[in-house]
Amino acid sequence: MDTLIYWVARAGVACLQVLPLIAVARLGRALGALAFRLDGRHRRVALDNLARCFGAEKSPAEIRALAQENFRRIGENYCSAIKTAAMSPAEMAPHFTFSFAKSILPHEADAGPQSRIVAVGHFGNFELYARFGQFVPIFKCAATYRALKQPALNRLMVSLRQTTACRFFERRTEAAALKAAMSDTGLLLGLLADQHAGRNGLRLPFLGHDCSTSAAPAVFALRYHCPLHTSICYRTGLAQWRIEVGDEIPTRVNGVARSIEEIMGDVNRAFEAAVLRDPANWFWVHKRWKPEKSVGAEIAPESGEPQMGARPPASPVSPRRILVRGPNWLGDAVMTTPALLRLREKYPAARIVLLTPEKLRGLWPHHPAVNETISFAPQESLWAVAKKLRAGRFDLALVLPNSPRSALEVWLAGIPRRIGAARPWRNFFLTQSIAPRAGAVKMRKRTEAEIAGLISQAPQPRPGLPAAAHQIHEYLHLVAALGAIPEPLAPRLAVDSGEMESVLKKFGLEPSGRPVLGLNPGAEYGPAKRWPLERFIAVAREIQRQIPCTWLLFGGANDAVFTREIESALRFPAGTVFNLAGKTSLPELMALLKSCRVLMTNDTGPMHVAAALGTPVVVPFGSTSPGLTGPGLPGDPRHHLLASDAPCAPCFLRQCPVDFRCMDGLRVEPVVKAVLESLSREPAVLE
Repeated sequence: MDTLIYWVARAGVACLQVLPLIAVARLGRALGALAFRLDGRHRRVALDNLARCFGAEKSPAEIRALAQENFRRIGENYCSAIKTAAMSPAEMAPHFTFSFAKSILPHEADAGPQSRIVAVGHFGNFELYARFGQFVPIFKCAATYRALKQPALNRLMVSLRQTTACRFFERRTEAAALKAAMSDTGLLLGLLADQHAGRNGLRLPFLGHDCSTSAAPAVFALRYHCPLHTSICYRTGLAQWRIEVGDEIPTRVNGVARSIEEIMGDVNRAFEAAVLRDPANWFWVHKRWKPEKSVGAEIAPESGEPQMGARPPASPVSPRRILVRGPNWLGDAVMTTPALLRLREKYPAARIVLLTPEKLRGLWPHHPAVNETISFAPQESLWAVAKKLRAGRFDLALVLPNSPRSALEVWLAGIPRRIGAARPWRNFFLTQSIAPRAGAVKMRKRTEAEIAGLISQAPQPRPGLPAAAHQIHEYLHLVAALGAIPEPLAPRLAVDSGEMESVLKKFGLEPSGRPVLGLNPGAEYGPAKRWPLERFIAVAREIQRQIPCTWLLFGGANDAVFTREIESALRFPAGTVFNLAGKTSLPELMALLKSCRVLMTNDTGPMHVAAALGTPVVVPFGSTSPGLTGPGLPGDPRHHLLASDAPCAPCFLRQCPVDFRCMDGLRVEPVVKAVLESLSREPAVLE
């Protein structure tokens, strides 16, 4: 029987190899569709796996259609692999491309490449991984495999793979030869890492569910001091593939080995992102999520070598659907974006949904960290919001505000993991209350008695706040509890170029050759944050005297009284001043702020928005602290934050209880100088 199977298989191989590749791919898709109908066992495995991973977001009909396409892809890939085994690199060139990080190549022309480990998965035509050496000949490719039970079929498989110039090592019988090969330079060793690894595997999350994971890529990378990468084969069309080799996955930090669990967790996250990019491209017919106990691998602290047989610490399953409860204020929402970016970096495959007030919904459509928003109106009850959240079937909720209501919302929604800052009256509703971070500086309103005492004393030097005091670190502290990197990033927002063009056209803003300057004289919090209107007017007049500009006056509907007064006092030529207060939606405001060369503004939400869009801001600070809630990344030289030296500042009050000395003490000349310095830099959109 073994001989008969061999000759039937060999005849099939011969038939496929004489056909054009396109015909082979089409035939493979037809055979895959037939297998979906006839192979009930593997069909059930695929449907069960897909329902496990996508049941919360796809209907049964969508899951069945995805499984059918997956069978067609598998048929196409297997048949094409037989055909491509007999094709030369020149014949393969129209069908096959490689993409890899430049760091893989040696830094010096005369230096040989360092051997590398590549964790590969069953994506696309995965047999093409063996072709890497033909397209990047400085590497010698190698891979491991497990021999088939039928010796004759195994010989046929080996003969097909011999044409690739990749060296294959049988896992169970050729371990010594593989160990000897690892002493060479320029070896690129591919190791499959997306199969169920049995009892010897690590128990790690993959696509939101715990499963046994091979430790081999991490073990080899640590043992032989090789860089580690992942590689994915994507189908880009019929009989068209692209292999992408990812950036290096760190295996050591400051010379100290990371745990194998951490390393393979990064590998799994890269595979998760690839599955979500093209779900039909993976091998869903494999029983990836068998409920077996694991025996893992970790690094012995003294030797630094992988030690198999030790159980790794348990880790929570990677969340697939994350709800982030956002703040209610515009400026605070912008300051959460570094934390959202770090959260996306930690969980690239997760679906991140933001719960946000309706007034802030327009902030998020193009943000790279957010997949979807759920909004609520001011009059919506707690129960109505919780009902919306229950429909989302979230795995985890991250609560960014400190209010009791925000924690109660996610508790009522029944979200199993609820994480937020530890605060009175709400810790009961959280499954994990995060203690305050070291170095946190609390904002506290001064009493009138304190202010009177401060202004009656001789001026005292005041130490500046450290960069770590800024509010963005509070939000980063929360995502760090989920394993994200707490290092700060600049707040970031995004505007679609097409939308920006239409907004500029709507408001009649055509390129004029003049710099566009923004002026935002209001402050919703209260009058203590507003620099006097006559100072804004004086700055605009002096700037216009030196450099003719186009002026955009910003504000909400309540600020229109201020902008009308400024517009009337300036008396600039027609077509020079555009009073936009109360006339813009949030997305329109974002587009207009991005078009400005500089924004002069009080400490307000639009200040944060402009800075997050890359527009320099010039801001007089009086009752508030630039060190705590300033725009952008603390210390960013593009922004000019002019803080008062009044002894009572910052008081954090809405209204000044004395003589407004903090704002009155900020003169016109430093603001003019700051604006002119910003204008001396590169031009922006409308010039």
